Amino acid sequence: MAYLTGPELAELRSVIVPPRGRFPNITKFEMFISDTGGLPGFEQVDRNAPFEDIVFEYLNELDEAKSLLFLESLAEKFKQDNADIRNYLEDDPLMTVLSLLRPGDVTGPKWFRLYTPGPAYDKSVKSGLFEFFDDYHPFSSEVWGEPSERTKEQMGASGHFVAVITQDDVDARDSDQGAFVHAFEDWQTSADEHGFRRKRFVVLLFGRKAESWWDKRRMRDNFGTANSPFDDRSLFVLKLPDVSEDLSKEKNAITRFLSNPVVRGPFGVVVLGEPTAASDDAAGAAADGLGLVPYLSRRNPHFVQYWQDGWASTKKLNPKDREELFKSLPIFVRPTASRDATITGIKAAMMVPLVSALGYTPEEIGTAWETVGKFRRVYWRPEGNWPDVTEAKDEIDYPFVGPLNSIGTKLLSLADFIDIQGNTISTRFEDMPADDPKRTLLSSSLQQLREDTDQQEDDTEPVSLEILSESICKFDRAKLNIVAAHDQRAAPHDKRSTIGHFEDWDATIDQQLATFFPGREPKVLRIAVLFQNFDEFDGLRFAEGLTVNRWNLLKLRGGPGEWTFDGENVKHLKDTVVEMLQA
Repeated sequence: MAYLTGPELAELRSVIVPPRGRFPNITKFEMFISDTGGLPGFEQVDRNAPFEDIVFEYLNELDEAKSLLFLESLAEKFKQDNADIRNYLEDDPLMTVLSLLRPGDVTGPKWFRLYTPGPAYDKSVKSGLFEFFDDYHPFSSEVWGEPSERTKEQMGASGHFVAVITQDDVDARDSDQGAFVHAFEDWQTSADEHGFRRKRFVVLLFGRKAESWWDKRRMRDNFGTANSPFDDRSLFVLKLPDVSEDLSKEKNAITRFLSNPVVRGPFGVVVLGEPTAASDDAAGAAADGLGLVPYLSRRNPHFVQYWQDGWASTKKLNPKDREELFKSLPIFVRPTASRDATITGIKAAMMVPLVSALGYTPEEIGTAWETVGKFRRVYWRPEGNWPDVTEAKDEIDYPFVGPLNSIGTKLLSLADFIDIQGNTISTRFEDMPADDPKRTLLSSSLQQLREDTDQQEDDTEPVSLEILSESICKFDRAKLNIVAAHDQRAAPHDKRSTIGHFEDWDATIDQQLATFFPGREPKVLRIAVLFQNFDEFDGLRFAEGLTVNRWNLLKLRGGPGEWTFDGENVKHLKDTVVEMLQA
């Protein structure tokens, strides 16, 4: 069976030979071979050798055609042996055979291991590191081994990956190719159309040389870097101590990582107006007026729908649109401005029209209730209380009371918009001496820009051109990243010197973006703060034709003690921030 790898042969032998195997002795195995028909006998095998050696030698002598016949027959035997055929995929011996015969059939949350046998792997096993990964794919691969087509299919069918990289692995590699790279690419391509990965990837690094290899590779190929396009909750990199040390802290770290759900949000949000436009409840009229729809849409417009008043008669989804909506596991939100509203009353008036609006026929009502009833429902009123709050079902009904910002934040968390929204604006500004009043003016103006555009509290930090790369690598594609540089270091009243200063910043930003975010650049707003050369430039941006014409101008006005920024510039920046956040 030369077309199987060493680990595959060893695993296959283990399901034949005791203690795990299904054949108690050589006689039973030989009877199986004889009953199958078409397989060679044991004439060429040393029958005095240990059972496991006989099996290994026999399997190794089969050509590909005979191997496939053997596997098919073995799979049928194991199916017949199972007490519950419907659950046969959960039976390890049969799953082992099917993983070789039809790798794509063995799907589910199984962990595919990439490692080289040795002290680090043995230590990981003895320390219980792998006890956290509760279901392994029956086969594994060496880190740098070239995966066969079958191995690639096994990886594709696996749910997750765990790789052990040691100092010896780094020394032994001919190139950064092989099974690890294929597995990593499989993880990357497991992202859905919204960029969220359904698979996890855990990398365990033993030794400084392994850490150094990872750091160089992630910087070169831009994965696993802080806030890089490939850095989300489904990737976990753990740098481990020497294999002789205690790994209890590392086990706790793995526990924390695996306790977080794989990123499968954000969830869809459907804000419902009044089912019938003629109702006296006024709930629907308040839905958009209370500001919830625009509030949520600013965070993630692709996952927010608003069904306006009268949707019971105007909405009728076709099966395809309903299926697409259900993929997002939608949350139905019912705001109300009525002081007399109750959860029971809103639910009674909402659920029957909702099932109809979702496109179910009368014949489908039974299954529709079972499906639609499992989706979460939020009832929101800005003030007062819900008199029948005890009628709310746990983890299904969410009765909210409070102002927009408070309820909006809760709903963002419930819908898993947090990773998208986060701190919506991330700001870097060119530093100045702490006692310079212009520094305070700039910092406070940037904070005011965030408040005036209704964004959450931002992360603002001063930077210099020399360390700008350390900051850009932390840029986030889910945020608007603002870079504000100033002309304090340019020569006074010198147009060329001022442009040259911003050219240096511009070139550094472009270079670092290309390094850390190749082909997937985050949104960046560049602000040129003109403290001393504001009279040298007109307009809202540098003139067309200049290399720095992407920079938006912010000019100083007034005098000492009365300094402020140009009102037209400030308004332009606010409009630009809103436009870029919604893009």
